[in-house]
This record gives sequence, C-alpha cells and structure tokens, in this order.
Amino acid sequence: MKVLILASPRSGSTILIRSLSKHLKLYPYGEPFNYGLNRPKIEYPLKLSKNSIVKTLVYQVPESYTDSKVDFYDKFKDEFDKVILLTRKTLQETYESYAYNYFYHPDGNWPFKYWYKEVPFNHKLYSAVERDYLKIIDYGIRWNIPITYYEDLYSGNEDLILELFKVWGLELDYEEMYKYLDPKNKYRKTGKPNNFI
Repeated sequence: MKVLILASPRSGSTILIRSLSKHLKLYPYGEPFNYGLNRPKIEYPLKLSKNSIVKTLVYQVPESYTDSKVDFYDKFKDEFDKVILLTRKTLQETYESYAYNYFYHPDGNWPFKYWYKEVPFNHKLYSAVERDYLKIIDYGIRWNIPITYYEDLYSGNEDLILELFKVWGLELDYEEMYKYLDPKNKYRKTGKPNNFI
C-alpha cells in the first residue's frame, strides 16, 4: 500500500507520518521535495517502496518537474492508494506557529517543542499560510477527498479521531495511534517553560 499525506505547513504532518509509518509498517519518505534539508537530493520520479508513505507540503514540487500545464499534485496523487489532505482550521494559529519558528529559528532547525512569543507581523508569511490552506481546500474539492483538520486529529476526541480513520480507509488501532495523536504531544506548549520537565 502507498499513502500520500499532502499538507500545509504546521499542521501536524510530521507526527502523522511517524505514527502511520510505524503502525502500518510503511517506509517513510518525509518531504522528498524539500531541498532546504541537509541531506542528499531525492530524485524525481521517486522510486517508492511497495509499502510506503510520503509526506509532502503543498508548495513543495520537484525541481525537475517542468510541465507547466499540469499541476504536479494532480498527477502525483495517482501513484498512491490513499491520499490524506491535512491542514488547520485556524489560519491565525498556523501563522503564529510558522512565524515564531521563522523568526526565532531562521536556520530552519525548528524545535519540536516551543512556547509562543509574539513576533513582528510578516504579511508575506501570512499570505503564504493562506495560499497553502486554500490550495489544500481546492484539492479536496477537485479530488472529492475530505479534508483532515489538525484541530480534529489532535483533539483527544476518540469518536472524532475514529471517524477520520474511516474517512482515510485505513484500519488503525486507536490506542496505538493515540500515543502519537494525544494533544499533550502538540509542539506548541502553554504555560511557562519551567513548568515542564
């Protein structure tokens, strides 16, 4: 089985690929078209394992893809048995997460745990957050695939999470998945840093 997670940034896609790859025993490809990562380039077309999962962000496209007439993901999605579209409902919180890391960690080495502090408003970043959100919504409409929202997936609401599993068409053990989806694992923490061990 091959699964694609197509996400907007800061929507919980890293935890999701980890949980699904381990639970379903799928080989993970994390952001193969992110050329800012310090790793050897992954060539396109991808030579995917028979049982694999790819997590990619909606704005990431292979450098070698040159067909301006066909949207890359309209084509790429056809290589997969299952497609999960992931974004957030709340643009403001998405922007805050993105802007915080962009401002305080410009080297791209973003922490997995942080306590939000205000940053100067960046219109360009906010526009990018909105653009990526709208792109996921557009794919959902055109491909007739329900959107998975971060707020539901990491809600701690068992009924809501089980419904998402049904929508994905994946047989998943709730208890095993919840180890990853538990709201306490969210990257953004509340309170003061010294409240945590």
